[in-house]
Amino acid sequence: GWRCNGGGHYVTKEQRTQVEPGANSADAEQKAKLASKLRQIALCPLGFEWHREGKGWRCDGGHHYVTDGELAQFEAEVEAKEKDRLLAKLRLVGKCPQGYEWRREGNGWRCGGGAHYVDDVQLAQFDAAEATAAPTSKPGAKLRQIAPCQQGYEWHREGEGWRCNGGYHYVTDEEMAKFDAQLEAEEKARLAAKLRQIGNCPQGYEWHRDGEGWRCNGGGHYVKDEELARFDAAAGVAGSKAAAAAGFSKQPRPPAHPHR
Repeated sequence: GWRCNGGGHYVTKEQRTQVEPGANSADAEQKAKLASKLRQIALCPLGFEWHREGKGWRCDGGHHYVTDGELAQFEAEVEAKEKDRLLAKLRLVGKCPQGYEWRREGNGWRCGGGAHYVDDVQLAQFDAAEATAAPTSKPGAKLRQIAPCQQGYEWHREGEGWRCNGGYHYVTDEEMAKFDAQLEAEEKARLAAKLRQIGNCPQGYEWHRDGEGWRCNGGGHYVKDEELARFDAAAGVAGSKAAAAAGFSKQPRPPAHPHR
């Protein structure tokens, strides 16, 4: 509830709801959106409600505070990201090769060059197709690598990222994208190293896809997919033999004095 600064008066949440005609489902939805934003900024793991304090908001647990300036900056960043996503979708649907900006026109959007138009129905169909094509499984394994959640909780979507069901860990979409890019770069480096070993390219050129294999950018060396598969199989066998020789394939010995 709320207490006046003099200390003599107190109003509960139930009393406030009774005298506020606007306390309806729309207000509840708006309040939930605000709370989600505040939790993303302050990373309040316990999911407390928030109350107005000074020029900002404090969680009811008392430990987290978000100023109006921080909230405005967060909303501006979210709006900018949403605008970038919209532009990307409009260029894909409208097939505008020049990369013009887009402006609102009627029941849709027109590119700055004037030649391309995407109506709201096309945009909705694009969103529906994208949602259908998206994987339904939650990326729990990757999320746990980014934010080591020792309890192994499941994750749920919240705002511009994912929160573990325990409430303690949050991973933004931007962090997830960086993680994916890093994995892709590491995989690309491993592939290039294997291609150089198989193709014996002394100049160290990059490689590009060519038919059913890979060709170095110098043009003089080519590695077929089947050669790459044989190399991987041989490396796997060699790795297993090395592990067995080192004793890693053996079962661990039981402790000398097992606990009872």
